Amino acid sequence: MILNDFLTYMVNKLGRGEPPTPTNIAWNISPKINAVFRNGAKSDKEFLFKGFVDEVPPEEALKIATRCHRRQTEEVKTIFTECDENCIEHKNSVVAFIDNQYKEYTGLIATKFMSKYNKVAFVLRKSDPTNISGSFRSPVDILDLINDSGCASARGHGQAAGFMCKASNLERFFDWF
Repeated sequence: MILNDFLTYMVNKLGRGEPPTPTNIAWNISPKINAVFRNGAKSDKEFLFKGFVDEVPPEEALKIATRCHRRQTEEVKTIFTECDENCIEHKNSVVAFIDNQYKEYTGLIATKFMSKYNKVAFVLRKSDPTNISGSFRSPVDILDLINDSGCASARGHGQAAGFMCKASNLERFFDWF
């Protein structure tokens, strides 16, 4: 398998001694790259890209990705702790609301809620005066169920997706759910 030099470097440094398999890349490499695009500055994104095209040393590009991932991990932990104090636990779900400034983290935080409560977890925000959006994570497939509700919509995977609902329908959705 022929890999880009920077990706090869990342696999060697982060891959825990495993070959570059899809699982290894998905769990050890992708989160670092993803963190740059979630919370990195424009200059971080440009620097990471330059790592992939061999314009900067791979160790320097990896430092950027690792720094962004560390910051993301800390921010998600802090936001989750704050949200957990005010979450609403229903029979079948748990719902938390976050500020718009943390919209990039709704899925990551929803995963933490699902793990803690072992229920469907919705992390939502008021995206504009009339709409609620966010993410859900679920131990079972519920995407089609949400889309068939007539109250909300979801896009993504059966157990992990983005969520959208009119603010005026939110209470009705959770009563139905």
